[in-house]
Amino acid sequence: AMGEGKKNGDASDAKYAVQTDKDDATASPTSRQPSQLTSSSTHDDTHQRSKQIYDPASVPPCGHPPSTPLLLQLDQVLTRRLFHHHVDYLCEWKFPLTHNRSAWMYALLARMEKPWHRDECVGVRRVLRECCLRRRELVLLPADREGSSNKNEKKAREELALLNTLIAIAGIYYEQGSSRGGDGMDSLFGISPSRSGSHEE
Repeated sequence: AMGEGKKNGDASDAKYAVQTDKDDATASPTSRQPSQLTSSSTHDDTHQRSKQIYDPASVPPCGHPPSTPLLLQLDQVLTRRLFHHHVDYLCEWKFPLTHNRSAWMYALLARMEKPWHRDECVGVRRVLRECCLRRRELVLLPADREGSSNKNEKKAREELALLNTLIAIAGIYYEQGSSRGGDGMDSLFGISPSRSGSHEE
């Protein structure tokens, strides 16, 4: 009698174990993996929140300035890529050297770490050549002369300050103003003579 009771007990335990396995197999994902669903739900909520926050109309017309928190988010690969974009805008597509673009080039050069790849050296030298060319073509009036072109004169002197800054950084600090090839530092700071006849009233 005791043997039969033990046998029946073992059969009941085995039947209960099989039923439990079936219940686990047919259980819904909600009941089996609550932690994964919670994590997925949190990720979806964060993604939806970020999509709702972003608004293209909030971007300034001239772009964001190169602030320190923004620069620290850029790794060296992205820093170099952005620098080459600005080099193409300035040297290849001949975009004007605005204050914002000059600030970005200054900040990206300061953010780049050495040693440099040859592409970075070529890019900085292109900036140096382009700035020297624009500086030589810049026409300035004497500082004490006043006339109808006073506004244009002020703009030209502001551009001259930006050009001088980039020339000093690229040519002197980063040593791209080599005297080889006849384009050394002695020939960088030339300005076209003032054409007084073109500014006469």
